[in-house]
Amino acid sequence: MRAWFFDLDGTLYIDGGISDACRGALEALRAAGDAVILNTGRSPGFLPEGVRDDPVFDGMICGSVYVTLKGEELLNKSLSLKILENVAAWAKRTGKTAVFEGLYENFSLNGALPDASEIFTRPTLPPITKITMWCDPENVPQKDFPGLRILHFPTYAEGILAGYDKSTGMQMILDKLGLQRSNAVAFGDSENDRDMLLYAGKAVCMRTAPRDFDGFCVYRCKEKDGVPEGIGVLFPRLCGD
Repeated sequence: MRAWFFDLDGTLYIDGGISDACRGALEALRAAGDAVILNTGRSPGFLPEGVRDDPVFDGMICGSVYVTLKGEELLNKSLSLKILENVAAWAKRTGKTAVFEGLYENFSLNGALPDASEIFTRPTLPPITKITMWCDPENVPQKDFPGLRILHFPTYAEGILAGYDKSTGMQMILDKLGLQRSNAVAFGDSENDRDMLLYAGKAVCMRTAPRDFDGFCVYRCKEKDGVPEGIGVLFPRLCGD
């Protein structure tokens, strides 16, 4: 048995959805007795419609701090009030957009989502699991956000709970399944997939991934919708070749 971990945006989700070819490849893995796990930087509440309950996934890792397997919740961590207040102060000071991604609800400051100022007036703080700052990442220095791990991308930055990354939930799921790291396969396309790809026994990157990923990935996909291709290269029998 193997556990397959897949990033969502730019990996499984191409042009706004999971293609029929990709879904067929995932279903082939499950039919072979393997586990298919979504490992996305998004929070659970920020997933595209239908993804959270998609039966093709045996489990999911969302924003590094929410982990499920076969309906069982293995990890559920939220950002503290102090962290959220610091992000809100930054957004108000700079005028930049901060998105508060939650377990069920999403908010923003200087953005199009419901006003995040409202969450601080509630009797109970809604569970927020991740922050996205839509601005030049130079405006989001790590030193200004204690308690968060800041990841920089070309046009935005992400803040996740310090001490967690995409490999955290992988270990939990492997332990639960009684598998070793050598039994883990991971697919990803961007900087926030680095920890996941490095942790897996075998790693595959999409064709748009950073060039240095070739140093630790066993294969770089050539096709835009590369997941079926990558699965076929690693385990051709699963795809009927």
